[in-house]
Amino acid sequence: MRGIFLRFNIAILILILIINFVISPLLDRFACRYLNKQINEYSVGLLKGPYFVTMKYLESVPENEIQDTIKNLQKEFGFQINAVNLKTLEFPLKEMNLLKNGEILPREEGSMFYKRIGHTNWAIEMGPIKDFDEVFSLWQFQLIAWITIIFSIAVLSLIWAFPFWQNLKKVMDAADHFGAGRFDARAELGKRSQLRQLAETFNNMAERIEDLIRSQKLLVNAVSHELRTPISRARFGIDMLENTLDEKDRKRYSSGISEDIDDLESLVSELLTYASFDQKTEFIHFETINIKDWLKEIVSKLSAFTKEKKLKLDLENAPETLNADSRLLGRALENLILNAIKYADSGIVIKAEKKNRKIMIIVSDDGPGIPEKFLVKVFEPFVRLDESRNRDTGGHGLGLAIVKQIVEKHGGSVFAEKKGVGCSIKILLPYADK
Repeated sequence: MRGIFLRFNIAILILILIINFVISPLLDRFACRYLNKQINEYSVGLLKGPYFVTMKYLESVPENEIQDTIKNLQKEFGFQINAVNLKTLEFPLKEMNLLKNGEILPREEGSMFYKRIGHTNWAIEMGPIKDFDEVFSLWQFQLIAWITIIFSIAVLSLIWAFPFWQNLKKVMDAADHFGAGRFDARAELGKRSQLRQLAETFNNMAERIEDLIRSQKLLVNAVSHELRTPISRARFGIDMLENTLDEKDRKRYSSGISEDIDDLESLVSELLTYASFDQKTEFIHFETINIKDWLKEIVSKLSAFTKEKKLKLDLENAPETLNADSRLLGRALENLILNAIKYADSGIVIKAEKKNRKIMIIVSDDGPGIPEKFLVKVFEPFVRLDESRNRDTGGHGLGLAIVKQIVEKHGGSVFAEKKGVGCSIKILLPYADK
C-alpha cells in the first residue's frame, strides 16, 4: 500500500519537474521575444517622466558641464545615472539612429536605457535598473515554491489516502476473513467510495464461491447418502449369500448384488457427466440442426420404451432449424422424455415452436405432476419428489440437473410448469436467423 502512495507522489513530482524544466523553457523560448518587447515598452513608459524632468533641468546647462551636473543629480535617483558621449557608444546603426532621433533606447534586456540630450553629442545613461532578481534571488523564490508544492502534495495525498486506505483495508480484511474460512465475509463500502467497484467485484466473487462451496457440500452429502444405500444393500446381500445354502436364495441375493453394482455404476456415470459441465474446457459443438428430423429421430429411438403409453410429436409450429450441439441437447431431451415416460399415465407430448424470438421445446405428460414447492428445486442435483416419485421409479435425482446444465451451456433456460393434469418441462433456446 505504501508503494502505491510513494509511486503516486513520485509521479506527481516527475510531472512537475517536466513542466518546470522542459515545458516551461520551451514556452519561455517562444514567448521571450513578445515578453521582452512588452517589458521594454513598459519600462520606457516608466522612464519617460525622469528623462523629461532631467532634460528640462539640463536645457540651461552648457555642454561641457553636463557630465558634472548629472553626477550631482545622482543622489536624487534610486538607480545609476551617467552622461555618456555618443562617440563612445558602439551600438548598431539602427539603434544609433533611434538615439539621434530622440527616442529612449532600451539595452541589455531592458536593464540599461539611453536618451540623447537635445542636439548635443551626449546621452543620459540610466541603469542598470534593479529588478526582482537583485532584490530577492530567484533561487530563493524557487526553493520556497518547491517546498510549498511538495508540502501541498503531501497534505493532499494524506487527505486522499486516509479514506482510500480505510476502504482498501476493509476489502483486505474481508479477503483475509474469506481466505480463513469465513465465507460470509463481505466488504461494505460507501456509495461514493473510489473502491466501491472493487468491493462489489469481490463481494460478487465471494457470493459465487460461497454458493459453489455450499453446493459442493450438499453434493458431497447427497453423494454419500446415494452411495451408502446400494453399498449397504450389497454388503447385506454378500452376508446373506455366505450364510445360505439354498440355491434359489443364493440366486436372488446374487441378482440383488448385481443390481446394486449396476446402480453404483449408473450413479458414478451420472456424477461424472454432471461434474463435466463445471469444467472450463469448451466442449459444446454448435451446428445447424433440422428440428423436425432431429426430433423425429429422438422419438423413434425412444419409442421402444413407451410400452403401452402413447408418444405424440407436435411439429405444426416448429421452426425449420436450430443452432445447437445435437448430441448434448439430444441427451437432455432424451432425459426429459424418459422421465415423462416413467411418470405418465397414458401419454406424452413433445412439441416445438418459435415464440418471441426463442425456440421452445415442451415435454408434457399426464402423470401425477410436480408439487408447486418443487417446481424450481426439481432441477437441483439429487432432488426426488417423495410425494409422487419414489425410489422405486429408479434414478438418482441427477437427470433434470444434467438437463439444466446442458440447456444453460446453450445459452437457454429450462423450467417446470404444473398443469391441470400432469407436468410440462419447457426448454427455451436462442433463435438465430440464417
